[in-house]
Amino acid sequence: MLQQADKLGCRSFVTPDDVVEGIYKLNVAFVANLFNNHPGLDKPEEPLELETIEETREEKTYRNWMNSLGVSPYVNWLYSDLADGLVIFQVSISTNTHIYASFIAFW
Repeated sequence: MLQQADKLGCRSFVTPDDVVEGIYKLNVAFVANLFNNHPGLDKPEEPLELETIEETREEKTYRNWMNSLGVSPYVNWLYSDLADGLVIFQVSISTNTHIYASFIAFW
């Protein structure tokens, strides 16, 4: 990827380690530099209308409940942040631990 960017003259500040480590701001700056130097998209003839998607009360409650359990990464949007299953696994472990601890305290 960086070799191809070098051929285009767009490899200014990103190293292979930065790409592998996934440093968000450097990756965004790299892509912005690439698009600034070689814009390949024509401007649309008419402005695009973006659809506003609002979460429901239930989605917000569920998201806040998961975040209150201390999951990492923080859940901002249910549908994209739960896609890899990592947060769901953490919630499962956290709720089982709480149930087990309260059962032991009750018993």
